[in-house]
Amino acid sequence: MRCYFTLFPALFLLPVQAETTSTTTFQVGAQVQSGCRVQADDLRFPALDEAGVERLNTSALLSVHCTRGTYVGMMLDQGQNAHPETGVRQLAGEEAQSVLGYRLQHQKAESAPAETDWENGLPMLVSDGKRQALTLYGELAEAPNGSRFLSDTLTITLVY
Repeated sequence: MRCYFTLFPALFLLPVQAETTSTTTFQVGAQVQSGCRVQADDLRFPALDEAGVERLNTSALLSVHCTRGTYVGMMLDQGQNAHPETGVRQLAGEEAQSVLGYRLQHQKAESAPAETDWENGLPMLVSDGKRQALTLYGELAEAPNGSRFLSDTLTITLVY
């Protein structure tokens, strides 16, 4: 019996046959699409008094949120009530002759307002992936005629 006890620990020292293994590699990827969202607050002029208006200004916020690294250009149409010949934006009432011209600016510039008009282009943005707030400035250059509600609807388009 003694032999069995001495041989038994020796069995653990014998080579064991290794298990067979198989390996492979695989890739992990993601297709990142450029995407943008835009929101705009309504641009509301305060109540107008035809006797006291020389120039009336107001502003609204535009919010642009795009995928990081996206180049973004913005276009703003002339609105539903633009003058058919000149393209000047106009607030209009129910009566066809009830119109009031206005301009939009991307910067508030009193000294050289024509250079900041929306029509002269807004610099292209490069998104950092965070929401970017831009101020849109509106200006009435003439006094209104009579009491009525005037409005216009514009469309902003992001090109990216």
